[in-house]
Amino acid sequence: MRKIRRLLLGLAAAAVLTGSGATVHAADDGGAAKLDALEPARRVAVGLERLGFCLASAALQTMPDRNVLIAPTGAGRILAMIGAGSPLPVRQRMAKLLGWPDFLGGSIAFTVSLDRSERSANAAPGVTLDLATGVWHDRQHQPLTYFARLAGTGLQSMDPADPATVDRINMWISDATDGRIDAAVAEVPADTTILMADALAFSGAWTAPFDPAATRPMAFATGTPLAAEVPMMHSGRLVLPYRQDTHGDWLTLTYGDGKFEAVLIRPTEFELGAFSRMACETVGGVDIPAAATDLHPVTLQVPRMTLNGTASLDQLLYQAGLGDVLDDPLLGSSMLSPATRPGPIRQQVALTIDEKGAEVAAATIAIGTRAGTEPIELGFDRPFVLMIREHATGLPLLIGMINRPMESAGARE
Repeated sequence: MRKIRRLLLGLAAAAVLTGSGATVHAADDGGAAKLDALEPARRVAVGLERLGFCLASAALQTMPDRNVLIAPTGAGRILAMIGAGSPLPVRQRMAKLLGWPDFLGGSIAFTVSLDRSERSANAAPGVTLDLATGVWHDRQHQPLTYFARLAGTGLQSMDPADPATVDRINMWISDATDGRIDAAVAEVPADTTILMADALAFSGAWTAPFDPAATRPMAFATGTPLAAEVPMMHSGRLVLPYRQDTHGDWLTLTYGDGKFEAVLIRPTEFELGAFSRMACETVGGVDIPAAATDLHPVTLQVPRMTLNGTASLDQLLYQAGLGDVLDDPLLGSSMLSPATRPGPIRQQVALTIDEKGAEVAAATIAIGTRAGTEPIELGFDRPFVLMIREHATGLPLLIGMINRPMESAGARE
């Protein structure tokens, strides 16, 4: 029940039954050719990175001083499952939203990337990555044959009116996230026909751990409304991938044997909302080429953090001008019989950064209803961007906008 490793791959293959193949580019300008030159797994990762920054940008529009935590991989898996049950024109629009050249090819490449990333993480020292997908449907709405066959034991029936349904789903999510998220579902509305849950649990030890004895209180965002004293971790002299450009300082910290990494970005002279808008509007996000490639000696200061956040992804998609496909009456129409309509898409993310490494847990829920020589001294002592991803493809597990390291990311939306 816990893992449905081949669900998206099978859904994508089943989509062939209704025809697929038209190419929809992530953008209409000259950058599309640059994206088309990427191999499929990298193209999928770049599309999800851009989607993550677009969601973060929308979240920061109304509250620019909040923390934002987005798990693009979880959002992508839920949207791909919803899209797989839709006719060809809707899948084309979903592919554009996800930044994929086409829905079928993107779904296959995404599934292959997820499977390979999980195997790669669990074979690396000090790194684990667990991915799981669960699907629950009410007894009056039967899944179509291909959906039922591909979901296998992960597809379960439920009674939305039974109070125990919420507990069972939350128990599944807690188990899938190693207990880091235990109350992602507050209720299952009475008119729910299908509930899809995607869970991610990542744990990575720094390749070069910070010394706990060197951690001490320091000022963060001095002279701004965000000013606070935070526990700041200090490194000795390290040689790390680093670059500086017009957008800011880019630094890469690796986990384990380097197959996964944290990318920290300290924007130049502007707040995180402007940076996230730039990343959203840039074709392929901010990561073509890699964020930081040249090795430099660095002494580093990074806040120790424990953050939690929730987001209504469907609302953020509308705010970002990307939600029109969610209004299509045919979206997800062939998942269940009688037809169902996708409803809210919510995500909860938990992040811990300390001297040993990082832990990330994310649960995404969709409900369907009826109807140089000198070391560079780099202190992340003001608002910064944090991405956690796989190194080879750049598959983004987390995009974080850190404005208040000592506060929860919050549930306000």
